[in-house]
Amino acid sequence: MKFVFLQREMVIIRYSYDSFSQYSRLALCRQSPIMTATNDFYPTLRRAIALAREAGLADAADALESRAFAAFTTGSEAAGETGLAILAFRAQTGSRLPPEAARLLDACQTEIAKVWPRLRPGWRGAVRRWLGRWGVG
Repeated sequence: MKFVFLQREMVIIRYSYDSFSQYSRLALCRQSPIMTATNDFYPTLRRAIALAREAGLADAADALESRAFAAFTTGSEAAGETGLAILAFRAQTGSRLPPEAARLLDACQTEIAKVWPRLRPGWRGAVRRWLGRWGVG
């Protein structure tokens, strides 16, 4: 016999005495996590890459495009790798990146941060990445 009691984000499953076991077990297990759906940020990313090419950053834009639009196994993996590619692109281009392209990349990183919070743009993402080095964030 199985009893299920909902308690916030946990499900408590209790197996009563049955013929297979002489002891009752109490098991705690997490509910399946609610999947966060991101909006499609790839058209925005394509526009940011085009603006970077127009600004003379063709080599860095090609590297970003090849990393961001590669084949990945899962959508979560694709978002994470794209976020890392954007961070590397920003580090490589620095202040040469046009403001409009930077704004579009911020929008992409905001969508990616729904799945990977450490990849969010701005100082909040930088703090999370720094804390992540120490296993805190």
